[in-house]
Amino acid sequence: MSDEYRSIQISVPDTINELLQTLKKRPTALLYAGGTQILREQPDRFLRLPSEIIELRHVEELRRISRTEKYVEIGAGVTVGALLELSARVFPEMFYQAIRHISRPGTAHLATVGGNICVPDSIMTLTPVLLVFDTQVELRRQGKARWLPLSRFRDDSGSTVLEPGEVMTRIRIPIKSWEHSRFYNYGAAYLPNTNPLTFAAVAETEKDILADVRIALAVGGKHIIRQRELEAELVGRRVPFQQRDLDLLYRRVGEILEQHGYTRDHVTYERIERLLRVFATGIGS
Repeated sequence: MSDEYRSIQISVPDTINELLQTLKKRPTALLYAGGTQILREQPDRFLRLPSEIIELRHVEELRRISRTEKYVEIGAGVTVGALLELSARVFPEMFYQAIRHISRPGTAHLATVGGNICVPDSIMTLTPVLLVFDTQVELRRQGKARWLPLSRFRDDSGSTVLEPGEVMTRIRIPIKSWEHSRFYNYGAAYLPNTNPLTFAAVAETEKDILADVRIALAVGGKHIIRQRELEAELVGRRVPFQQRDLDLLYRRVGEILEQHGYTRDHVTYERIERLLRVFATGIGS
């Protein structure tokens, strides 16, 4: 074994408290759960790891799933495979669709929910889906815990707001049965040349009037689009949408896409406009 690999220090905590104590001592250590993203990032066939690693798979608290009348709570270390073994009725329908989509043979029991959300440089599939449900996440470090809306988990540059020594421990998804929902995914967030795009939208109507709508997109694996002001402006309009309502939707989303460098002739721009049309015209029809 080379000196490079002899120098790796691996910690294997059994409890949340042990994990937080270890992370306080080694705030720059790599948190290793399933390791699927780490393996994707390897530059060659030889595994290269940082000098300090904290193995999370033995922390039982991170692998718990619970449900109340108001929400379902998922430990950050719960794997995609573990979720798929449960009834689809446990979760909001679109979340289960997204879980099924990211399931891959050989990795479903490695990839974790927390890992999908916390990838440092990429917005992965679950984030826009969880955003439309107004999901919250628990972040903990030794002596401190805080709940944060997932919408505030990343700053304007796309970086996570995790503080030194802090780790995501739980994901809390409010339970609501939505009348209309749409989920689409193109490409892969870790492969920019595939033009990655995740589209998630839900809506509720009352007597042909839009009562609630939420739309979130992950574009290029780097950008999240959700306009609460636009959603509020659409609420109260009659459905199916009139052309003027569709034009408003296209224009507002298009303005953000252009800010990120997507012109009207770009395949991603065209896809989003088409998905918005399919979702919006399907409400109330």
